[in-house]
Amino acid sequence: VKGQEAKLRGRQMRSSTPVDISEAREKRTRQLQYSREIASGNSSKGRQIDSITRIVVQSFRNLIKCERCALFLMDESTNELYFKPIGDPNHSARVKEIRFPATSGVAGWVASNKLLLNIKNAYHDKRFNPEIDRATGFRTRNILCAPVMSSSNSLLGVIQMVNKLKGDAKELRDAAKKKKSDKTNKGYDSCFEPFSEKDEDTLEKCCGQVSQALEEVLSNNAIRAVKQAGIQIDFGDNTTTKITKDR
Repeated sequence: VKGQEAKLRGRQMRSSTPVDISEAREKRTRQLQYSREIASGNSSKGRQIDSITRIVVQSFRNLIKCERCALFLMDESTNELYFKPIGDPNHSARVKEIRFPATSGVAGWVASNKLLLNIKNAYHDKRFNPEIDRATGFRTRNILCAPVMSSSNSLLGVIQMVNKLKGDAKELRDAAKKKKSDKTNKGYDSCFEPFSEKDEDTLEKCCGQVSQALEEVLSNNAIRAVKQAGIQIDFGDNTTTKITKDR
């Protein structure tokens, strides 16, 4: 039996091409290097912020059930908000960030006024810029946006959520695909609903925890933020939700 097992392992090893083995080794090397950086506390601020951004974009979107979510960070040196696309955490290349004036659009209004904003119909609000929808083909219906404030009340960034989904959105979307007869996506309106006051409260709690994580990054002490704790939200009703970076 042992001899047969050894022959089987030999055939399996021979079936892997040199390219497959090389790629697997390179991927494993990158993963180990990143793990050592996090464990030693020497990871760059850029990687740490990428980790926090990934938590916000992937996990908060599922928490509040919306189509899109973004963390816009504040750059005081240029008075700009910028968004860091999360990309592939296993890929060595950094994805180019997107920047715009900190007074522009809905996120800019929230950044300037440091107030939460809940827009039930984006196209009825003058602060919304529809040109982005026209350029991308995406349809923005409603927006929930809140500032991320530091412990000293300075702006660290803005979290913006777009298009609140109903609980049965998938079934409604499938039905809308069959019934839609125009090119303006109005047939999908039944899939969405306005952000609620509960969503506002949840987002404010999220912003508070993101603030703590970002401040730890800026103070060069981000191990707990990106390695162990992730982001834990206390809802004040004896329940907590721990949000961690997707593996």
